[in-house]
Amino acid sequence: MDPEASAAMKDLIRLLDYRMKARDSRVEQEDLCSTEPKQASYPFSALALAPVSVLQRVHREIDTAIAAVKEQANARVPVNRLPMELFTSILRMASERSHFLVKRAPLLTTLSLVCRLWNRVVLDSPALWTEWKSSDGPQFVKRALAQSRSLGLTLSCDLDVRELVGPDELGQCMSRWQDVRLCLRWRGDEVFAKLQKLGKDAAPKLKKLSIISDFSHAPLEIFDPSNPCALEKLEICCTPILWGAVNFELLRYLHMSGVETSPPSETELLQILERSQRLEYLCIEQMSLTEELTEPPMPTLPTLLYV
Repeated sequence: MDPEASAAMKDLIRLLDYRMKARDSRVEQEDLCSTEPKQASYPFSALALAPVSVLQRVHREIDTAIAAVKEQANARVPVNRLPMELFTSILRMASERSHFLVKRAPLLTTLSLVCRLWNRVVLDSPALWTEWKSSDGPQFVKRALAQSRSLGLTLSCDLDVRELVGPDELGQCMSRWQDVRLCLRWRGDEVFAKLQKLGKDAAPKLKKLSIISDFSHAPLEIFDPSNPCALEKLEICCTPILWGAVNFELLRYLHMSGVETSPPSETELLQILERSQRLEYLCIEQMSLTEELTEPPMPTLPTLLYV
């Protein structure tokens, strides 16, 4: 700060100190507000006689000081004194509950604009950026992929020919898929032709997968049977797949419904159940198996709780 501005700032500090001690906000108000140059009635000549350019610089310094004071005051608000991990968890829970009512992008933007502390928490918390929908748009998806760093992702994508987020964007982050819901609004075979088969190498973090299709097509080659991923929950709705590739020893939840075209045979279903020794939930509805065995061997499922 140049000498003139420094002198004016010192005079201002003395003036503020005088007012606080006097408890009288009217002191020197007329002198400070007047535009006519004159001698100050108190020894604050540097401030009272300073040119406009100096006063503008002093004003900027005051704004900076006020922002610093507000930041310190915000830091002492009870919610901002919570441990960072707990505060981040609260923000994440709030965003998850409103996820179906408000798009993720404007919600996180609003949270980041509350104050500097909240802005820092939002930008420095990868867990807040791990969940997104295709309707959030490609710009938010690109930012979320960067902000979430290497964490597993929770995705909900309606794959439509008009959708801005499609197979290319999904393929770029497949190694981070964790909880994925895909709704195929157009040809599923064209979608999965652009994606790698889901296996331990391509999708090592994948735990939950839900696929819904509105379009009739041939069975989809989704899974890599030679290198299965550690899938724990699988939902297939109206989507024919290659049933022989359903080979997940950690599978706990299996729901198949509405597969009218190329449903599994009884043999294929029994093979799936034999491979799923940890299965706890099984639901098969609105579909007919393609063959009937006279005496089908019943697999042993020791952990099954619901059928």
